[in-house]
Amino acid sequence: MKISQELIIRELKEEIQDFSVTFSEGADFSTMKLSGICSIDEETKIRNGTLYLIDPGCDVLKNAKIIQSLKKTDAVICCLGKMQEEIIDCGVSYICMIKNNKMNDEKNSSVHHLYHHIFHIIYDIFQKYESWQENLYQAIENADLQEMLDASLPIFRRSIYLADDQPEYLAASGPCLDYGGSGSQIPLEVFNYLKNDVNNNQPLSDQEPFIYPEGILNADALCQDVFLNSDYFGRIIIIDELSHTAFTPGEFKLMNIFSNAMQLLINQNYPALCKDKEKSDNSNLISLINQILLDQRIDKSQLNSVLIRNGWQKNEGCYIGYLLLYPSNVQIKSSIYYCRYITQKFPGVYAIEKNDHLVLIIRESIYPAAKEFLAKFILFIRDCNFRFGISNLCADLTQLSCYCHQAEIALNYGMQKNETIWCHWFSDYAFAYLLREASHEMPAELLCAPELITLQNYDKVKKSDYYETLKTYLDNKMNAAQTAKQLFIHQATMVYRLKRLKELTGIDYEDSDQMLYLHLSYKILEIS
Repeated sequence: MKISQELIIRELKEEIQDFSVTFSEGADFSTMKLSGICSIDEETKIRNGTLYLIDPGCDVLKNAKIIQSLKKTDAVICCLGKMQEEIIDCGVSYICMIKNNKMNDEKNSSVHHLYHHIFHIIYDIFQKYESWQENLYQAIENADLQEMLDASLPIFRRSIYLADDQPEYLAASGPCLDYGGSGSQIPLEVFNYLKNDVNNNQPLSDQEPFIYPEGILNADALCQDVFLNSDYFGRIIIIDELSHTAFTPGEFKLMNIFSNAMQLLINQNYPALCKDKEKSDNSNLISLINQILLDQRIDKSQLNSVLIRNGWQKNEGCYIGYLLLYPSNVQIKSSIYYCRYITQKFPGVYAIEKNDHLVLIIRESIYPAAKEFLAKFILFIRDCNFRFGISNLCADLTQLSCYCHQAEIALNYGMQKNETIWCHWFSDYAFAYLLREASHEMPAELLCAPELITLQNYDKVKKSDYYETLKTYLDNKMNAAQTAKQLFIHQATMVYRLKRLKELTGIDYEDSDQMLYLHLSYKILEIS
């Protein structure tokens, strides 16, 4: 395996900390071009892709052909002590290791011992990457994702995660794993960050490494997408949880090698990988619930039998919630993730995808009052910046689709009124919905009581206030004294107005149906 001058320097700085390492940094500094190490003296023949360590006491300038060959090849020259200025001026790639405690030149045996020590260190660096490549091939042969991540940990020295498109972790390896959460599912706070990243919202076709900027992760993350044939399969994520050092161009090259091996493993062994991962999401109960939500006929006895087997009590009801996901969530299929997250984190709740959003079935025996569930669920809604509608209590599961519609109505009406509120209850908007539905088939003016139109026209001509007087009277439950007080008029004036209203419209204050019709007519006109 070939590695770069940059990677060798990185390893040397860690292995020989009592040395200062200086080097040339040309255009090919991060190019993976070096495949081994050799010693060099005045007679050495230079080969491509080799790092040459100068023998102690050797003066390579005595042989001009060596310098010319170094300039023409991908070789790198390395020495103990300062590099000769003539070699630097020739533009040759070089690495110098200068001992912080000055070497005693008289002790040649010590210098030669140090030379051999450095030679073996550099040799071991090449062997480390060669072994890594062999381990990648072995992981491919074994069809073992975890083995591949474990083998790559010494190379990247940061936590490594492989997430699929659900997204769930298929494997994770590292010294910290702060972002692993509990179990295989990506932690909510991490997923909420990643889903909003531009890399997730763009077509998943880029096969080059990229960096997530610091954000909720509090660390840089080097990522690369992997594909099954040409379809997006998942993402390698390497997170700098401990060292907080920037990723280098050489590590981008290593990521390319790593992802190519990962992609080869996935494409060769995908059926085997998926076999153990299949889950019975379409259980009998979920299947029946989906049929009900699609308004399909089901056998009620079958439903009751399935409910009992799933621990439901006799005549147990439920609340239906409707969770609104935004377009960015839909595009990256995050509904699947949230379904699993909710089901795992909130016992007694079934989360089902419907039209790119989520329907929640909330069991009454676990949460006797919907507010008990919401007290826990509201933190999830807030953290994800979602909006949620919730139905009245459903006593008959065969009517789930109607109660789901209630939850959706609550969400739509609530967001029209105040979109900053997290949760909306159908009971708060049922009356407004009733009135608005009543006025769908004809204009509100034709649906409401004609007496109100008469009062509006009379007030317009006479500059009077009978329309508002009757409205306030009905709002105050036909309490004349309270109405007079609210209108700032004398009670005698109020009695006169009530008499005059009857003369103008012929209304009967004793007719409860007529009073209700008048009151509803005011409400219909208000919302129209």
